[in-house]
Amino acid sequence: MISFPGKDSLYKAVAKLPRLYNAYDVLNGYYLWFRLDRRVTRIVGANYNTNKNILQMDITYDCNLRCPACCRSCSQAPSKDYMSLGQIERFVQESLRLQKKWQYIKLMGGEPTLHPDFMEILDVIRNYRNDHSPGTVIGVMTNRSRSKVKEIFGRTYDDVNYVTSQKDIHFIESEYYPFNLAPVDFPRLVRMDYSNGCVIPQYRGLGLNRYGFYICGNGGGIDRIFGFDIGRKSIPASDDPMRDQMRMLCRYCGIFHSYFTKIGTGVRSNLQCSFSWNEAYKIYRLKKPRLTLY
Repeated sequence: MISFPGKDSLYKAVAKLPRLYNAYDVLNGYYLWFRLDRRVTRIVGANYNTNKNILQMDITYDCNLRCPACCRSCSQAPSKDYMSLGQIERFVQESLRLQKKWQYIKLMGGEPTLHPDFMEILDVIRNYRNDHSPGTVIGVMTNRSRSKVKEIFGRTYDDVNYVTSQKDIHFIESEYYPFNLAPVDFPRLVRMDYSNGCVIPQYRGLGLNRYGFYICGNGGGIDRIFGFDIGRKSIPASDDPMRDQMRMLCRYCGIFHSYFTKIGTGVRSNLQCSFSWNEAYKIYRLKKPRLTLY
Protein backbone atom coordinates (compact mmCIF):
# COMPACT_ATOMS: atom_id res chain seq x y z
CA MET A 1 0.00 0.00 0.00
CA ILE A 2 1.41 3.37 -1.01
CA SER A 3 1.15 6.18 1.47
CA PHE A 4 3.21 9.09 0.20
CA PRO A 5 0.92 12.15 0.33
CA GLY A 6 -0.36 13.18 -3.08
CA LYS A 7 1.22 10.25 -4.91
CA ASP A 8 -1.93 8.42 -6.05
CA SER A 9 -1.31 9.01 -9.75
CA LEU A 10 2.31 7.88 -9.43
CA TYR A 11 1.19 4.75 -7.59
CA LYS A 12 -1.26 3.85 -10.36
CA ALA A 13 1.48 4.27 -12.93
CA VAL A 14 4.11 2.15 -11.18
CA ALA A 15 1.56 -0.54 -10.25
CA LYS A 16 1.51 -1.50 -13.92
CA LEU A 17 5.26 -2.22 -13.84
CA PRO A 18 6.04 -5.08 -11.40
CA ARG A 19 9.73 -4.31 -10.80
CA LEU A 20 9.14 -0.60 -10.34
CA TYR A 21 6.12 -1.35 -8.14
CA ASN A 22 8.23 -3.60 -5.92
CA ALA A 23 10.95 -0.96 -5.61
CA TYR A 24 8.34 1.68 -4.76
CA ASP A 25 6.86 -0.62 -2.11
CA VAL A 26 10.29 -1.03 -0.51
CA LEU A 27 10.87 2.73 -0.54
CA ASN A 28 7.43 3.32 0.93
CA GLY A 29 8.10 0.75 3.68
CA TYR A 30 11.27 2.55 4.78
CA TYR A 31 9.51 5.91 4.62
CA LEU A 32 6.71 4.71 6.91
CA TRP A 33 9.18 2.90 9.18
CA PHE A 34 10.73 6.35 9.75
CA ARG A 35 7.51 8.41 9.68
CA LEU A 36 5.57 6.24 12.16
CA ASP A 37 8.42 6.03 14.66
CA ARG A 38 7.41 7.23 18.14
CA ARG A 39 10.12 9.90 18.19
CA VAL A 40 9.16 11.33 14.80
CA THR A 41 5.45 11.27 15.69
CA ARG A 42 6.11 13.30 18.84
CA ILE A 43 7.62 16.02 16.65
CA VAL A 44 5.35 16.12 13.58
CA GLY A 45 2.11 14.57 14.91
CA ALA A 46 -0.01 11.63 13.81
CA ASN A 47 -0.06 10.61 10.16
CA TYR A 48 -3.67 9.48 9.58
CA ASN A 49 -7.19 10.38 10.70
CA THR A 50 -10.48 8.51 10.64
CA ASN A 51 -13.05 9.59 8.06
CA LYS A 52 -16.22 9.98 10.14
CA ASN A 53 -18.51 10.41 7.14
CA ILE A 54 -18.11 6.82 5.94
CA LEU A 55 -19.33 3.78 7.87
CA GLN A 56 -18.58 0.08 7.48
CA MET A 57 -21.29 -1.77 9.38
CA ASP A 58 -20.44 -5.38 10.28
CA ILE A 59 -23.97 -6.63 10.80
CA THR A 60 -22.89 -10.27 11.24
CA TYR A 61 -19.74 -12.37 11.59
CA ASP A 62 -21.45 -15.39 10.08
CA CYS A 63 -20.03 -16.33 6.67
CA ASN A 64 -20.49 -19.09 4.13
CA LEU A 65 -16.79 -19.01 3.21
CA ARG A 66 -13.75 -19.92 5.28
CA CYS A 67 -11.00 -17.68 3.95
CA PRO A 68 -7.87 -18.56 5.99
CA ALA A 69 -6.68 -14.98 6.43
CA CYS A 70 -10.06 -13.32 7.06
CA CYS A 71 -9.68 -9.78 8.44
CA ARG A 72 -12.80 -10.33 10.59
CA SER A 73 -11.63 -13.77 11.81
CA CYS A 74 -14.77 -15.40 10.41
CA SER A 75 -12.70 -18.48 9.56
CA GLN A 76 -10.21 -18.42 12.41
CA ALA A 77 -12.88 -17.81 15.08
CA PRO A 78 -16.32 -18.55 13.57
CA SER A 79 -19.30 -16.85 15.18
CA LYS A 80 -23.02 -16.50 14.57
CA ASP A 81 -23.07 -13.17 16.43
CA TYR A 82 -24.87 -10.33 14.69
CA MET A 83 -26.22 -6.85 15.27
CA SER A 84 -29.88 -6.82 16.27
CA LEU A 85 -32.48 -4.92 14.30
CA GLY A 86 -32.91 -2.80 17.43
CA GLN A 87 -29.26 -1.78 17.30
CA ILE A 88 -29.64 -0.74 13.66
CA GLU A 89 -32.69 1.34 14.56
CA ARG A 90 -30.78 2.91 17.46
CA PHE A 91 -27.99 3.87 15.06
CA VAL A 92 -30.49 5.54 12.73
CA GLN A 93 -32.18 7.41 15.60
CA GLU A 94 -28.82 8.64 16.84
CA SER A 95 -27.91 9.79 13.34
CA LEU A 96 -31.18 11.72 13.13
CA ARG A 97 -30.69 13.30 16.57
CA LEU A 98 -27.21 14.48 15.56
CA GLN A 99 -28.48 15.49 12.11
CA LYS A 100 -25.77 13.23 10.75
CA LYS A 101 -25.78 12.78 6.99
CA TRP A 102 -23.50 9.90 6.14
CA GLN A 103 -21.63 9.97 2.87
CA TYR A 104 -21.54 6.19 2.56
CA ILE A 105 -22.96 3.32 4.63
CA LYS A 106 -21.73 -0.13 3.67
CA LEU A 107 -23.28 -3.30 5.12
CA MET A 108 -20.57 -5.89 5.65
CA GLY A 109 -19.60 -8.93 7.67
CA GLY A 110 -19.04 -11.81 7.50
CA GLU A 111 -21.50 -12.29 4.70
CA PRO A 112 -24.16 -9.63 5.41
CA THR A 113 -26.89 -11.39 3.44
CA LEU A 114 -26.78 -14.26 5.95
CA HIS A 115 -28.12 -11.99 8.67
CA PRO A 116 -31.62 -13.28 9.57
CA ASP A 117 -33.02 -9.72 9.28
CA PHE A 118 -30.97 -8.59 6.30
CA MET A 119 -33.87 -7.24 4.23
CA GLU A 120 -35.39 -5.47 7.26
CA ILE A 121 -32.00 -3.85 8.01
CA LEU A 122 -31.71 -2.73 4.41
CA ASP A 123 -35.19 -1.18 4.64
CA VAL A 124 -34.27 0.73 7.83
CA ILE A 125 -31.11 2.16 6.22
CA ARG A 126 -32.93 2.99 2.97
CA ASN A 127 -35.70 4.78 4.87
CA TYR A 128 -33.08 6.88 6.67
CA ARG A 129 -31.49 7.73 3.33
CA ASN A 130 -34.74 8.42 1.50
CA ASP A 131 -36.34 10.54 4.23
CA HIS A 132 -33.40 12.35 5.80
CA SER A 133 -30.14 12.02 3.84
CA PRO A 134 -30.73 11.65 0.08
CA GLY A 135 -27.02 12.03 -0.64
CA THR A 136 -26.07 8.92 1.31
CA VAL A 137 -24.80 6.02 -0.78
CA ILE A 138 -25.77 2.58 0.54
CA GLY A 139 -23.57 -0.40 -0.28
CA VAL A 140 -23.50 -4.11 0.46
CA MET A 141 -20.20 -6.02 0.43
CA THR A 142 -20.98 -9.63 -0.52
CA ASN A 143 -19.14 -12.66 -1.85
CA ARG A 144 -22.24 -13.67 -3.88
CA SER A 145 -21.25 -17.30 -3.37
CA ARG A 146 -23.50 -20.31 -2.91
CA SER A 147 -27.23 -20.67 -3.25
CA LYS A 148 -28.44 -18.92 -0.07
CA VAL A 149 -26.58 -15.73 -0.90
CA LYS A 150 -27.68 -15.81 -4.53
CA GLU A 151 -31.28 -16.31 -3.43
CA ILE A 152 -31.19 -13.06 -1.46
CA PHE A 153 -30.24 -11.12 -4.57
CA GLY A 154 -33.54 -11.94 -6.18
CA ARG A 155 -35.20 -9.67 -3.60
CA THR A 156 -32.92 -6.63 -3.40
CA TYR A 157 -33.13 -3.00 -4.57
CA ASP A 158 -31.80 -1.10 -7.56
CA ASP A 159 -30.86 1.92 -5.42
CA VAL A 160 -28.26 -0.02 -3.42
CA ASN A 161 -24.70 -0.66 -4.59
CA TYR A 162 -23.72 -4.32 -4.39
CA VAL A 163 -19.95 -4.72 -4.20
CA THR A 164 -18.56 -8.20 -4.82
CA SER A 165 -15.61 -9.09 -2.59
CA GLN A 166 -14.25 -11.33 -5.39
CA LYS A 167 -13.78 -14.19 -2.92
CA ASP A 168 -15.06 -17.67 -3.52
CA ILE A 169 -14.40 -21.25 -2.49
CA HIS A 170 -11.20 -21.33 -4.57
CA PHE A 171 -8.67 -19.85 -2.17
CA ILE A 172 -5.64 -18.04 -3.64
CA GLU A 173 -3.10 -17.10 -0.95
CA SER A 174 -1.60 -14.14 -2.84
CA GLU A 175 -4.96 -12.35 -2.87
CA TYR A 176 -5.04 -12.03 0.93
CA TYR A 177 -3.27 -9.73 3.35
CA PRO A 178 -1.37 -11.47 6.17
CA PHE A 179 -3.95 -10.19 8.65
CA ASN A 180 -2.81 -12.35 11.56
CA LEU A 181 0.66 -10.82 11.74
CA ALA A 182 0.62 -8.45 14.71
CA PRO A 183 3.20 -5.67 14.20
CA VAL A 184 3.92 -5.68 17.94
CA ASP A 185 5.36 -9.21 17.57
CA PHE A 186 8.17 -8.07 15.25
CA PRO A 187 11.35 -6.54 16.73
CA ARG A 188 11.88 -4.44 13.59
CA LEU A 189 8.65 -2.57 14.41
CA VAL A 190 9.18 -2.10 18.13
CA ARG A 191 9.42 1.69 17.82
CA MET A 192 6.15 2.19 15.96
CA ASP A 193 3.63 4.67 17.36
CA TYR A 194 0.40 2.84 16.63
CA SER A 195 -1.70 5.91 17.38
CA ASN A 196 -0.77 7.04 13.84
CA GLY A 197 -3.31 4.58 12.41
CA CYS A 198 -3.15 3.78 8.70
CA VAL A 199 -4.91 4.55 5.41
CA ILE A 200 -7.86 2.20 6.12
CA PRO A 201 -9.69 4.50 8.60
CA GLN A 202 -8.83 7.52 6.49
CA TYR A 203 -10.32 6.19 3.25
CA ARG A 204 -12.81 3.52 4.38
CA GLY A 205 -14.13 5.22 7.49
CA LEU A 206 -15.52 4.09 10.81
CA GLY A 207 -16.55 0.58 11.73
CA LEU A 208 -19.70 -0.37 13.63
CA ASN A 209 -20.53 -3.81 15.01
CA ARG A 210 -22.68 -5.13 17.86
CA TYR A 211 -20.11 -3.77 20.34
CA GLY A 212 -19.96 -0.19 19.11
CA PHE A 213 -17.99 2.15 16.86
CA TYR A 214 -14.35 1.63 15.95
CA ILE A 215 -11.62 3.37 13.98
CA CYS A 216 -12.40 0.94 11.15
CA GLY A 217 -14.14 -2.36 10.52
CA ASN A 218 -10.89 -4.26 11.06
CA GLY A 219 -10.60 -2.67 14.50
CA GLY A 220 -13.99 -4.03 15.53
CA GLY A 221 -12.98 -7.47 14.32
CA ILE A 222 -9.80 -7.31 16.41
CA ASP A 223 -11.67 -6.24 19.55
CA ARG A 224 -14.14 -9.13 19.33
CA ILE A 225 -11.21 -11.57 19.53
CA PHE A 226 -8.93 -9.83 22.05
CA GLY A 227 -11.78 -8.54 24.21
CA PHE A 228 -10.53 -5.04 25.02
CA ASP A 229 -14.14 -3.82 25.06
CA ILE A 230 -13.27 -0.36 23.72
CA GLY A 231 -16.06 0.17 21.18
CA ARG A 232 -17.63 3.64 21.37
CA LYS A 233 -21.28 3.35 22.40
CA SER A 234 -22.32 6.41 20.44
CA ILE A 235 -21.34 8.03 17.14
CA PRO A 236 -17.83 9.49 17.66
CA ALA A 237 -17.75 13.28 17.77
CA SER A 238 -15.98 15.14 14.98
CA ASP A 239 -13.29 16.27 17.44
CA ASP A 240 -12.65 12.74 18.76
CA PRO A 241 -9.39 11.56 17.11
CA MET A 242 -9.88 8.02 18.48
CA ARG A 243 -6.13 7.70 19.04
CA ASP A 244 -6.74 5.47 22.05
CA GLN A 245 -8.30 2.84 19.78
CA MET A 246 -5.53 3.19 17.20
CA ARG A 247 -2.91 2.77 19.90
CA MET A 248 -4.57 -0.41 21.19
CA LEU A 249 -5.85 -2.06 18.00
CA CYS A 250 -3.36 -1.20 15.25
CA ARG A 251 -0.56 -3.04 17.05
CA TYR A 252 -2.38 -6.29 16.25
CA CYS A 253 -3.46 -5.49 12.69
CA GLY A 254 -1.80 -7.30 9.81
CA ILE A 255 -2.85 -4.53 7.43
CA PHE A 256 -0.64 -2.15 9.41
CA HIS A 257 2.11 -4.75 9.26
CA SER A 258 1.71 -5.15 5.48
CA TYR A 259 3.43 -1.78 4.90
CA PHE A 260 6.67 -3.33 6.09
CA THR A 261 6.74 -6.79 4.50
CA LYS A 262 9.29 -5.67 1.91
CA ILE A 263 11.85 -4.38 4.43
CA GLY A 264 12.81 -7.58 6.19
CA THR A 265 10.24 -8.46 8.86
CA GLY A 266 10.66 -12.18 8.13
CA VAL A 267 7.26 -12.87 6.57
CA ARG A 268 7.24 -15.97 4.35
CA SER A 269 3.53 -16.51 3.80
CA ASN A 270 0.32 -14.52 3.90
CA LEU A 271 -1.10 -17.28 6.09
CA GLN A 272 1.38 -16.83 8.91
CA CYS A 273 -0.06 -16.24 12.36
CA SER A 274 2.14 -14.44 14.87
CA PHE A 275 2.37 -15.11 18.61
CA SER A 276 -0.23 -12.59 19.79
CA TRP A 277 -2.88 -13.90 17.38
CA ASN A 278 -2.15 -17.54 18.18
CA GLU A 279 -2.58 -16.83 21.88
CA ALA A 280 -5.72 -14.75 21.34
CA TYR A 281 -7.38 -17.49 19.29
CA LYS A 282 -6.50 -20.11 21.90
CA ILE A 283 -8.16 -18.04 24.62
CA TYR A 284 -11.13 -17.25 22.39
CA ARG A 285 -11.78 -20.93 21.69
CA LEU A 286 -11.71 -21.69 25.40
CA LYS A 287 -13.94 -18.78 26.35
CA LYS A 288 -15.21 -15.99 24.15
CA PRO A 289 -14.66 -12.48 25.53
CA ARG A 290 -17.79 -10.79 26.92
CA LEU A 291 -18.00 -7.29 25.50
CA THR A 292 -20.65 -4.71 26.31
CA LEU A 293 -23.16 -4.18 23.54
CA TYR A 294 -23.83 -1.04 21.53
